[in-house]
Amino acid sequence: MRVGLGYGLGIVAGFGFYGFVLGYGLAPFGAAVPGTVYFLSGIWKKRKSLVERLN
Repeated sequence: MRVGLGYGLGIVAGFGFYGFVLGYGLAPFGAAVPGTVYFLSGIWKKRKSLVERLN
């Protein structure tokens, strides 16, 4: 995510160094948004753990 956003904002969008810095700062949202949606949906409560599957 960091490399993709850095490249996209720095080179493709033409922001240069500031685009790389912005991409590095925005990269955690690439995992936080889907993680929040997964948590709020409650799907994780219905899944069995690895220990339960092995027994």
